[in-house]
Amino acid sequence: MDDGNSGKKLLISGIIEDAEKEAGRIVSEAEQRAKERVEAAGKRAARITEEARARAAAGSERVKKSILSGVAVEVKRREMAVRERVMMQILDRVRKNLSGLTQRPEYRKLLSGWIVEAAVGLGADSILVNGSKAERELMDERLLGGTMKEAQKLTGRPVQIGLDDRSALGSQGVVARSADGRMEFNNGIESRLQRKRRVIQKLLYERLFENEGETE
Repeated sequence: MDDGNSGKKLLISGIIEDAEKEAGRIVSEAEQRAKERVEAAGKRAARITEEARARAAAGSERVKKSILSGVAVEVKRREMAVRERVMMQILDRVRKNLSGLTQRPEYRKLLSGWIVEAAVGLGADSILVNGSKAERELMDERLLGGTMKEAQKLTGRPVQIGLDDRSALGSQGVVARSADGRMEFNNGIESRLQRKRRVIQKLLYERLFENEGETE
C-alpha cells in the first residue's frame, strides 16, 4: 500500500467510520423497534387529525384552518421526539460497543488512528497523548512509534509523540496536547460524537426513516 492510500485511510478512520461500523452492527436490532415506534406515533397522529377534522367540520373555514394547522405542529413535534429518542438509544449502544472494544486486539489500530488524527489536528512538532487507564496500557513504545511514522507520512515532517504524565482520563478516547501546553486536541468519544452528531444523525435517519412520509 502506498503512502497516499495509507494516509487517506487514516484520515477517514475517524468517528464517521466508527459510527458506520457500530451502527451497522446494531441497526438491524434497532430498526424494528424504531419502525414500531414511528408507526405507533403515526397512528396517534392520524387519530389526532381525524378528531380535529371532526371538530373543524362544524366550524367556520377560519376555525378549520386554525385547528388543522395546530395539528400539523403537534404531529411534527411528536415525530421529532420519536426520532430523537431512537437517536439517543442508538448512540448509547455505540458508546457501549466502543467501550467493549478496548479488550480486543483490533482496538490498538483504532487507538492509533485517533492519536494520528490528533497529531495532524494539532500540527505541533511534539505532542503528549493521554487516555483512559485501559487505553494508556495500550500506548506502549510500539504503538506510539507507529503513530509517529504515520503522522510523519501525513504531515511531511517528524512528529514526536509521547505519553502524557498527567492522570489517566476518566472517559474513553484520546486527548492530545502540544508539548508546550499551548494547544489541545480532544479526541474523546463524547467529543467525537458531538463533532459528528449531524453526520451520524443523517446516517441513521437514512437507514431508519428514509421511507417515512412517502405514504402520507
